Amino acid sequence: MSHPNLLRSLSFLAFLLLAACSPATPDPEAILAASLAKCQTVENGYYEMAHRVKYMTGADTMETVYECFFEKTPDDPIYPSNFRHRVSENGEYLRDVLYNGDEFIRFSTEDSTGTRMSKERWAEELESYTHNHSSHAPFTDRAGFPLQHDSIYLTRELDYRLLGEDLVHGVPSYHIRMTVRPLQPDTSEMLRTYRTERNYWVSIADSIPMQYSIEYGLVMAGDTMTQFEMNTLTSYRLNDLKRADVFELSSIPAHIRLKEFKPQRAPQLLQTGIPAPAWTLRRSDGTSISLADHRGQLLLIDFRYRSCSSCEEADPQLSRLQRTYGDRGLQVIGIDPTGDATPDLAMIDPAEPQPDHPIYSTDFDLAEAYRVAGYPTFYLIGRDGKILYAHLGYDESTGKELDRIIEENL
Repeated sequence: MSHPNLLRSLSFLAFLLLAACSPATPDPEAILAASLAKCQTVENGYYEMAHRVKYMTGADTMETVYECFFEKTPDDPIYPSNFRHRVSENGEYLRDVLYNGDEFIRFSTEDSTGTRMSKERWAEELESYTHNHSSHAPFTDRAGFPLQHDSIYLTRELDYRLLGEDLVHGVPSYHIRMTVRPLQPDTSEMLRTYRTERNYWVSIADSIPMQYSIEYGLVMAGDTMTQFEMNTLTSYRLNDLKRADVFELSSIPAHIRLKEFKPQRAPQLLQTGIPAPAWTLRRSDGTSISLADHRGQLLLIDFRYRSCSSCEEADPQLSRLQRTYGDRGLQVIGIDPTGDATPDLAMIDPAEPQPDHPIYSTDFDLAEAYRVAGYPTFYLIGRDGKILYAHLGYDESTGKELDRIIEENL
């Protein structure tokens, strides 16, 4: 004789017992909070780290390896810690970098010279260099970036997911993904971030962030781009700095001669009135384009690159100039020297949003010949092949000045 109600009750009781015995799924936000608290207890140490990055305009991911000593400094306005980095790329040693709160030193043990910058004299320049020196930020950043909640996220939608458990360099780690989206996207911005994705791999044993990655999804003029970076710990020793002298100048090899820093001066643009440097570049289809092809025309060259917001701001004016003066002998062309370093001049993908004038991609040789030190850089070349106008940067006055010079020379 069966008893359905009794069977159902026993089944439900078995489910409750099973649930009680099963470990609860860890809360991803609690895991990150524990990792942040752990990192806030770190004052100094040594670690080895692989840093991978892909920039918006780059096709390849670059990998750099750092061997780092560090010591947090609570009051330094430039760097959050003293540090000594040994930097390698693709298995080859590049340089050592040392910052001790008073001086910033770059040198190579394979060379006999290095450069020193005193913080007192070069503070502004040092601040502009901070993004060039990667570190495992959870250890060295005072606020624990990227583990903390930035204030900007108050206007963003956050989604935390525990994706499972992975091995990171042999260490069992929780894998957490945090996706950030703006609550009300501002479509009026020239360059806007529509999505940020952060991935964290946190050691199950001691809450150390073994690896983290940050990926940005960006839109500029309808063109979608991504930028990505990842840091991976391969070794670490914390709160046990056995070499306090590593930040002293006396730790630099005796054969290194330190020279005072001299800022590089941007090259002056080519002077007006002189012949423009000749060039001939081949397209991948075997045809070519050259300065000589435009003899008898006015040629406006726009040196630019893909994710340059000022370049994008100039496009409506350049398109207007092409439409207004094209029938009278003006040709506008864009040249992006940040593309693949190949001798061929390849047209940028026509499926991407483009202004009215053609844009070509090449290597840096042509930009160097024209002394391009920033973007956008404009050269207006006369019918006789001589430079009529050279200008770095763009604002409203740039278009007006070009109108005036073009009218005078057509």
